[in-house]
Amino acid sequence: MVGAEGLSPTRVVVIGGAYGGAFTARALAEKLTPDQVHITVIEAKGHFYCIPGTPRALVDKSFASNIWAPLDKLFNTARVNKKFPDAPSHQVVHGTVSEVHAKHVIVQETGEFYPYDYLVVATGIQFHKPLSTAFTSRDDGMAWENKYAEQVARAKKVLVVGGGPTGVEIAGEIKHAFSDTQVTLVHSSDQLLDDRLNANFRQRLTERARQVGIQLVLGDRVAIKPTDPTDPVALPETDSPLPMKTFVTEQGRTLEADWVIQTVGGKVNTSFMAPLLANAPAGVNWDTVVEPTSNALRVYPTLQLAHPDLTNILAVGDVNNFPCIKTAFRTMNQSKIAAKNLATLILNDRRDSPQDCTALKLAPYVDNLNALIVTLGPKAAVGLLPIMGGRVFGDWVCRLIKSSDAIAGSAWSSVGSKLLKT
Repeated sequence: MVGAEGLSPTRVVVIGGAYGGAFTARALAEKLTPDQVHITVIEAKGHFYCIPGTPRALVDKSFASNIWAPLDKLFNTARVNKKFPDAPSHQVVHGTVSEVHAKHVIVQETGEFYPYDYLVVATGIQFHKPLSTAFTSRDDGMAWENKYAEQVARAKKVLVVGGGPTGVEIAGEIKHAFSDTQVTLVHSSDQLLDDRLNANFRQRLTERARQVGIQLVLGDRVAIKPTDPTDPVALPETDSPLPMKTFVTEQGRTLEADWVIQTVGGKVNTSFMAPLLANAPAGVNWDTVVEPTSNALRVYPTLQLAHPDLTNILAVGDVNNFPCIKTAFRTMNQSKIAAKNLATLILNDRRDSPQDCTALKLAPYVDNLNALIVTLGPKAAVGLLPIMGGRVFGDWVCRLIKSSDAIAGSAWSSVGSKLLKT
């Protein structure tokens, strides 16, 4: 295929097919014709994995299939087809990118090379199990999630470590599904969530969590050795009662639990960038591009890698070091900026000299999205929405937006499919 000016389409490879990768790819496909750009999305799970729905899937076996949205219709969404009725030539590849080089990436499972002019890294963050499965098969992942839900159903006392959004949502899902189960959540601050968030929102959520029956241990910590995010959690093979264990917090509180869920300590994996950086121009090395403590990719406000020789690579979402609280909402907003900037670069044909883009007035990402909804099961939630400077809403409004299906339905529709069961 050859573009209008005799050039072949600009090749864009996107690593990751969830909120950062899929949304960037779709938005770019809506902006440019197939003659102008060819997009390849490479996703290790082969599906759009709806991480906000994970807390419910780990409690409700019937919900597990909802968080695995197919990507086969990603480029056949209504907005793409309205502009380009002929089927776009873009592609989705089920595989794991093991190596990034200056002009291509390598997929681990097949050893195939995928060349690129521009690269988007949107690999997210690896949480501790059970929050993010290491499975690359939907069937294997669902089977494990179903087995995990069976174990949670057997528990009498559940200890959740970490009072961020995911920890609170898991605690809320368990308490909603199993009202007789004692659910205790330990958080280091005196209110739930991050100290940088709206104080009224945090207070309302803390109060609501107590109202639904979650026992909160605030301003304290419990030392539990974390599992590596890449290791599977060993689930019991028998139906015998789960063993009760005792934990002592830093403040001397004694807690009992027969099931522990850790929701802190996730990490970013950018090891696949090593081949590129090992052979990069002088002055480019691992520490200039990757933050040593978090492994996040350093970016300019335009979401391009923060080095003039690597501005043809963009990082979107949790994998970058942009100073903001990481949420799916913010990742979706970043994907819009990434797609806009990629379209500008491609239309100005900067594929051979991507560093010469300072005069293009690329759009910066501005973190002004004052929004977060934290659910406590399908019927309860507290939300901070960007209305009147950031207003706090309760169950009814939040249920319409998120609680009822943990936004799985919107995830499916965003990649061109319809969720039949929620």
